[in-house]
Amino acid sequence: MIRCLVLIFLLCAGSLFSQVPSPAAPQTKGILLKNATIHNGRGVVFEKGEIYFENGKIIYVGEGGKFEPETSDFSEIDLQGSHIYPGFIALDNTLGLTEIGAVRASRDHSEVGEFNSSLRSIIAYNSDSDVIPTVRSNGVLISQPSPSSGTVCGQSSIVQLDAWNWEDAIVKEGDGIFLNYPDINSYGWWMDEKQKAESKKRKLKNLEKLEKFFSDSRAYYEEGSHKKENLSLKAMGGLFSGDKTLYIRVDDSPKAMIDAVQFAQKFGIKKIAIRGGKNAYVVADFLKESNVSLILSKMHSNPSRNEDDVDAIFKQPAMLKKAGVDFCICYDRGYTGQRNLPFVAGSAVAYGLSYEDAISAISYDAAKIAGIEKNYGSLEEGKSATLFVSTGDALDMLGNNVTHAFIDGRSIDLNNKQKELARKFSEKYGIE
Repeated sequence: MIRCLVLIFLLCAGSLFSQVPSPAAPQTKGILLKNATIHNGRGVVFEKGEIYFENGKIIYVGEGGKFEPETSDFSEIDLQGSHIYPGFIALDNTLGLTEIGAVRASRDHSEVGEFNSSLRSIIAYNSDSDVIPTVRSNGVLISQPSPSSGTVCGQSSIVQLDAWNWEDAIVKEGDGIFLNYPDINSYGWWMDEKQKAESKKRKLKNLEKLEKFFSDSRAYYEEGSHKKENLSLKAMGGLFSGDKTLYIRVDDSPKAMIDAVQFAQKFGIKKIAIRGGKNAYVVADFLKESNVSLILSKMHSNPSRNEDDVDAIFKQPAMLKKAGVDFCICYDRGYTGQRNLPFVAGSAVAYGLSYEDAISAISYDAAKIAGIEKNYGSLEEGKSATLFVSTGDALDMLGNNVTHAFIDGRSIDLNNKQKELARKFSEKYGIE
């Protein structure tokens, strides 16, 4: 018994050395960042610019030497040619909802059942996840933990990545509801004709159930008062009032994207965003005319259409921008890979998207789709001082070197478990 207690104590003591850094204290005095190239997230660049913020809000951003704080009690940081960016925003992921993929008890992104509209993913969000510090070390400071299973998966929320608990982390609670749209014409490559027919029949049945659920939800919303409350139907009300966005996951099929949008429009849903859209450029005109936003994923993948160029997926952001489609870039579903969000945007730059548009695609454009653009997503006066500093190009793996990060003006600890391990074994093997 004593040996067991000693072993437990040693394991707990060992884990103390890899604890997530404590959340930063609120900003107490102004901070001036100067002599940096500022990318404001909306296409504006200030060479040798400076930014000043107090109480978590940006007071000035622009050319250097043109602003003088009203107080002498502020900190000044000379960045000597570094770059300042708005905090990058990772939409639709399981960051904070999954800790170890192979351990079922640490996966909180899915639930049993098909219609889980009342499910709130935010209450399962783990602000103490070891993964979160590794993600913000690359400039990703805002996230959208979202549910994944079923047909109507549940509600997502927007969080900032430095908090004691999920309540503190919330930027916008219940911003939208996720729907896994049943694409009746998609099949597994391994299926024969009989299996394809069975798959289509099953999906048509699911689509009928989905239509009934949306029809009942709209009727419930329009009725107003009810003798008996139905939580699933009640949760859908925000879609019909315009308070919530319907995020529809559709991967490859342009036809499925059209079907999904028309399905939502049939029920009078005001805010629609397609998540996935691997071949969205094929229906770019339709998306623009329908005023549908696009959360573009699978950027690092092969084309799925035989007639496409081998680099068609890499060129898609530039084509969508030219077509006038409102879109942002996200990383594929998951959690650990969200640190690679800047590099996915960087790939789009290599294939025709302008550098500043690529920054906007993971900052301001993402904030617009999430409905938080009034306070986040760009570096403008009056907005939240949520930003980071990199000594080099943040969209390039070799250039991304984050030295400072601020969320609502609070200076974030950029240490993480991976950095600790790198330091430990660098010292052991004498690596500089």
